[in-house]
Amino acid sequence: MSIKKICSKDNINLYKKTDNGIHNFYFEYDIHNDKIFNLLKNDIFKIIFELNKDLIDKMEVICQNSEGGTIILFFKDVLKEIKMKKRFICIHYTIDIENDNIRYKTKELNNDFNFEGYLPIKWKHAEIQFILIQDKINAKCNFLLDEDLDTPIYVENTIGKLIKNVFIKLKYLVHT
Repeated sequence: MSIKKICSKDNINLYKKTDNGIHNFYFEYDIHNDKIFNLLKNDIFKIIFELNKDLIDKMEVICQNSEGGTIILFFKDVLKEIKMKKRFICIHYTIDIENDNIRYKTKELNNDFNFEGYLPIKWKHAEIQFILIQDKINAKCNFLLDEDLDTPIYVENTIGKLIKNVFIKLKYLVHT
């Protein structure tokens, strides 16, 4: 098991720990505006989609309520230069809100979704957490990818960077 820093951008480091073919990506950052905390209690994935139309083609809501839901994000052809198909990710999640802590947790989904021209991003688990601490929000994201054994390491890292870039835009939203 090894931990590597994959990239650093805007004071946000992306780390990767690999153990038995499971890739655990992790990053954390602070949002210096506590006024958006209530916004983050709502549909975080709709916000992510709206902020990332340069990376995400479309979002399909399979089901959704105040306790969670299932959505699919279809990513644009960001890996075309390395001849990879477009990717999609199916997210089945729950929302847990306690005082100053919002936690989105995904559940592993044995889905049979197939979309022509797209490959799935396979993952075991993800957790997105926002903690209100005085006048700032601490944002943490941890996700475990389970890519095919024949997937080159640079593609694994690119998918990790792609997911990180999607969340960086939340930080930018707050500062505008």
